[in-house]
Amino acid sequence: VFSIATEFIDNRDARDAAAGTSQEQVKQDCELKALRRLLAALRAEFPQLRICLNGDSLYGCGEGFQIAKDYKCDYIYVFKPGRTPALWKDFQGLLQLCPDQRVEQTTPQGVRQVYRWIHGLRYTDSAGREWTFNAIECTETHPDGEQSQWSWVTSLEVSHRTVVEVATRGGRERWRTENEGFNTQKNSGLNLE
Repeated sequence: VFSIATEFIDNRDARDAAAGTSQEQVKQDCELKALRRLLAALRAEFPQLRICLNGDSLYGCGEGFQIAKDYKCDYIYVFKPGRTPALWKDFQGLLQLCPDQRVEQTTPQGVRQVYRWIHGLRYTDSAGREWTFNAIECTETHPDGEQSQWSWVTSLEVSHRTVVEVATRGGRERWRTENEGFNTQKNSGLNLE
């Protein structure tokens, strides 16, 4: 896992603002704005490269979907109830209506995984833009009874044939990127901070 480009978040505008300047007058930089700059640079260098964005729940919003659309990227974003509560509620309700959209498997370590998904989940963002995407939930039960759950929204095709790959080689790879890739860059003596 490695980075092919980096875009730093720059809050110099906020730092240089005159005393008493309101927050509305100071443009704060953020990860979504940095992603837009990063993709502009990547598309300039690699106009035909197929890109799938993999991000935490911060990106699972209208602006995250718009950035993916603007730069012709697929995406797999973490999906959590607190980011878009009404959408999460719809997802949970629709899962109950689609019992056949389910894949179960047991890993060599004895972890039971249950993948469930919804096609065509609809979302209207705060700017009034309409979005339709797929959503996946993976519940794991470890041999000791401990359970964990992950969910993602994605523009990728999700089916009985693809759900495990999209979730495992897509959604869950974000952990490796952050915890292995970025950690190695920061702490291995490369001095890339």
